[in-house]
Amino acid sequence: MDFDFLLQTRLFHGLTAPELSAALAGLHASEKVYAKGARIFSAGEATNRFALVLSGSVTVESND
Repeated sequence: MDFDFLLQTRLFHGLTAPELSAALAGLHASEKVYAKGARIFSAGEATNRFALVLSGSVTVESND
C-alpha cells in the first residue's frame, strides 16, 4: 500500500507513517484492484466495509 500517497490525503493527513500503519491494521485494510466495468456492490447489498478509491473512478448507478 502506498503510505506516502495515503498520508497526503485529507483523511489521513497529519498522521505519522506508524500511526497510519496501526490504523490500517486495526481496520483490516486491504488493497483490491477491479477490472473496468466490474460491479463492486449491488443496490440493497449490506456491507461493513469502508472503501477509498486510490486511482481511477467509480460510477454509482440506480436502476429504478
